[in-house]
Amino acid sequence: MSMSMTVLEHKHFDWWATQPCSRPGLPELLHRLLARERVVNRLWLPTADPTRYRSYDGIVSAGAGSVRVPAGLSYWEAGVTENPLAKANSDYQARLAKDGGAKQKDSTFVFVTPRLWPGAEAWAQERRAEGVWKDVWVIEQSALYQWIEEHPRIALWFKATQLGWETAQHEWMEPKRNWQPRALHRDRPVLGWLGWKARLTPLIGRDREFTDLKTWALGEPGAAFRLLTGVGGAGKTRLALELAEEVATQHPGWAAGVVPADQPLPLDVGSQGCLLIIDYPEENRDAVEQRLREFAEFPDDGIIRRLLLLTRKDADYWQPVINRAGAESCEDRAYELSDRLRADDGWALFTAAMARTRDLLGVETVPAVARDEFDVWLSRVEANHRPLLVVAAAIEAVQTPDRPILSLSAAEIIAALAQREITRLSRLSTAHGFAEDGLPRLAALAVVRGGLDAAVLERLAEPSVKLGLERTGTGDLIDRLGRTGCLTHGHLDAPVPDIVGSALLMLVLEKRADRAPDWLWAVLADNPAAGLARLERITDDVSMVLGWGKRGLSGWLAAMVDGAPERALPLIAPVSDAQLPQGLVPMAITVWRTLLSQDDIPLGKRAEWQNNLSVHLSDMGETAAALTAIREAVEIRRALAQEHPARYRPDLARCLNNYSNRLDGVGETAAALTAIREAVGLYRALAQEHPARYRPDLASSLNNYSNLLDGVGETAAALTAIREAVEIRRALAQEHPARYRPDLARCLNNYSNLLDGVGETAAALTAIREAVGLYRALAQEHPARYRPDLASSLNNYSTCLYGVGETAAALTAIREAVGLYRALAQEHPARYRPDLAGSLANLCLRLEGSDDVAGALAAIEEALALIESAATAYPNSQAGQWQKRMQQIRAHLLGKPSP
Repeated sequence: MSMSMTVLEHKHFDWWATQPCSRPGLPELLHRLLARERVVNRLWLPTADPTRYRSYDGIVSAGAGSVRVPAGLSYWEAGVTENPLAKANSDYQARLAKDGGAKQKDSTFVFVTPRLWPGAEAWAQERRAEGVWKDVWVIEQSALYQWIEEHPRIALWFKATQLGWETAQHEWMEPKRNWQPRALHRDRPVLGWLGWKARLTPLIGRDREFTDLKTWALGEPGAAFRLLTGVGGAGKTRLALELAEEVATQHPGWAAGVVPADQPLPLDVGSQGCLLIIDYPEENRDAVEQRLREFAEFPDDGIIRRLLLLTRKDADYWQPVINRAGAESCEDRAYELSDRLRADDGWALFTAAMARTRDLLGVETVPAVARDEFDVWLSRVEANHRPLLVVAAAIEAVQTPDRPILSLSAAEIIAALAQREITRLSRLSTAHGFAEDGLPRLAALAVVRGGLDAAVLERLAEPSVKLGLERTGTGDLIDRLGRTGCLTHGHLDAPVPDIVGSALLMLVLEKRADRAPDWLWAVLADNPAAGLARLERITDDVSMVLGWGKRGLSGWLAAMVDGAPERALPLIAPVSDAQLPQGLVPMAITVWRTLLSQDDIPLGKRAEWQNNLSVHLSDMGETAAALTAIREAVEIRRALAQEHPARYRPDLARCLNNYSNRLDGVGETAAALTAIREAVGLYRALAQEHPARYRPDLASSLNNYSNLLDGVGETAAALTAIREAVEIRRALAQEHPARYRPDLARCLNNYSNLLDGVGETAAALTAIREAVGLYRALAQEHPARYRPDLASSLNNYSTCLYGVGETAAALTAIREAVGLYRALAQEHPARYRPDLAGSLANLCLRLEGSDDVAGALAAIEEALALIESAATAYPNSQAGQWQKRMQQIRAHLLGKPSP
């Protein structure tokens, strides 16, 4: 039967009832319809073949007010058989025989069929007359049709999944929770046991975070979204999907799960509420902006709607996207997931993973690991605290019982798991007629792309690519690959989790570093932007977790585009981001140099590319080359601005800002001042003509101007410039507080420092007090983003208070700063321990001023302990300088000569 029509008709139910899919489909349909009824407060209706359950097909408890669902308790039976009368009688008598009338007196019996049954109401009347049940209902084809038509999303589901209409299949989408319990089999790749979908262990060590997010998800009606941020391997996706599982299964009328970023959000998916999750949103930032826009514009109908973005990026990265989408009013504070498990939780996770792995592998014993051994391993490096690394260590310990696994670093454990997968794929590859490295190379390239579909697989198999997939065997390529067991519906999934995939990529490509650049381009060529977004994650894992930053990936990516303008051109947009991860910057530099090597480039483009080249050269510390590039950009833009001032003055102003920074970086302060002074003049004129557009730029350039003026001792002029910047940012913050309050707070911090430097202590105190107030409010709304700024401003506030003799208040402020930094350092030690040490040194000085010498000594000793490791590794760094200063303070307190 053709299903090309889009209007649902009764005959479609006739056809569907004859199909095998209707048997499990009918209970699924009923579950969806009942979950939509607001009066339903309890629902038990298995969404599979109901013959597995020797009981009613469904049990429902509901309040009054629905024409579709009986009030009170009701027992449901359903069937698709051709004779609905016989089925209804059979079910009715079976329930009487089983229950003996015990449940019927206060309950309603409901029978459902998708068949047309003209005698349905007469049959129900006869059953009611028997007086056994409180009431008897029949929902046959006509009533079922009307019920479905009342819910367009359920009608769309029915057309897409039950009738198989192509048009509906393109439109249908709902949240998914794709757990994969089948991955936990002995004959499945061990690597898959580490993925969040496998659920190797219960969720351990995230009780507080789970409760916090659940309270938010099930909170007040209305729309709200938030970021769930954290490093790779911290368990963001597992936590979010466990939350979705509980919300969807424990709360009738709720829908929850992952949705794609590039399709409209199904905001009507749950009658009571929905929790929608977008994973890796940074891979599709433009699409996420559109999703946030539609989320903010959806009419408020009193239903709870929540959107959770799982990202490695912080709130600063996302704020411009949120602002452009106009979604600030829906934004709740970002939730930062700590990458540090508590020691007890880490041990519980490790032992649970070992026990489960032992069972899956069928081994009788596991290596004896003492708790103190584990604690030493856990504290050895920060990455070991991540849940993923703990589970990886447990799996590898069981697989290699003769190896002291806890003597290995996190990188070595991950590399061992990746190498084990490479070995498995190599065996499969030769067994199925491919070159030994064929399947490992495909798996490595799948990491870059996030998986390979049939079209890409065919392209990579071309002899010119030289992957080792040449058609030496018989049969179609996809069929041959399918026989290896590596494909899912013709698609090769990327190895998971990401960190192990990154290691596999490196290990495979290192074997043929000469071919790596071309292989990378082969998989990136048709969608380089999406591929580079994934490469951001990969380079982060390679550098931060594996410690392989100096190995080949950055070089391969640069070589990929070197001298190839046809490859560099599609990469312009992805690498124009000034905040590229360090591992991608060499490629960005090569992109700009390759493009600039061409003849007949339009001057506007040449200036833009030289400006971008300068930024990225500066990121790599190539200051002289960065200065040369920006100087040429300024010259070009100055000439263009003279010919076409309306079009090119803004570009010249931006370029001069960068030029000033580059000049200052090489010590050419006078020239830097000249450049930033010209930029300020241009922005001042532009802001007079177009204030809404250019006042923020004027304030930023004034702030930079003030810093340079202060650096050359022109304090009065520096104060004038920063005062004007504060006035502009105060006005902007009044007009658009969500967007500009942080800028105002930062500006006030700088203003306070300048005022304090010229002895205007009272005015400095007023400015820093306002900055603290702003940061305190911001930190309450977005703690993950603004707690560090609040702590820093409290440090400055304490100094100002102490300077005017408010000793007690100064001590209170610095203690609060220490408390904030202590909490931050517990969550992210590598990042915040130096800041904690600095604030402890300030606390020491405040305590000494209060004659608490013992407290001062305790503070400086703790500060020295924190800074020692960094100072030892880098004696000439800021940490080394801080250590010397702290040692001098300690010697002073002890009455000893300075070291």
